Amino acid sequence: MNVPIALRYAFQFSPRLVPWILAFSLTVISILPAIVTPSRVFAANDLLILETGANTSVNESGTTDSFTVRLSGAPGSNVVISVTSGNTAEVTASPSSLTFTSSNWGTAQKVTVTGVDDSLADGDKVTQVALQVVDSQSDAAYSGKSASVSVTTVDNEESATPGIAVTEPDGETVVNESGTTDTFTVVLR
Repeated sequence: MNVPIALRYAFQFSPRLVPWILAFSLTVISILPAIVTPSRVFAANDLLILETGANTSVNESGTTDSFTVRLSGAPGSNVVISVTSGNTAEVTASPSSLTFTSSNWGTAQKVTVTGVDDSLADGDKVTQVALQVVDSQSDAAYSGKSASVSVTTVDNEESATPGIAVTEPDGETVVNESGTTDTFTVVLR
């Protein structure tokens, strides 16, 4: 079994060496089951989330975004993770569960989130999509593990600021000297 290790390394220029050669030192910090990324060390039996573009955002018009989930280590038996939107009036998440096995634990599985339209000018909303290990169906080593992803839903209604809204049915109002007519709608908000 391959076991990731955490390393510390340093480059150092030495004038005593040929100018284009750098001295290199490597120090083993630990030989613990861990995954090392540039910003975080993940312990064994962790859920690893990767958001596209470092954030997850959708629009009420029904756009989608996605993130991926994988495990930090091989489980002894299946690990089932439930995927639940904290506010289905703003965003839905699919699929509703992910199953990892001892053979696919390191392969990222995709979760797609979709913006849900409403008729409210309620501004942009942030919804938590919860990822929770289903303990009764999962390897005990992953028991109680959970994570969440913040999903921003961008509002597509006009601002609730008081004012006047003008709607032109065909996108413009055009008349000419021969007496043609056109219509538009004015609404107070």
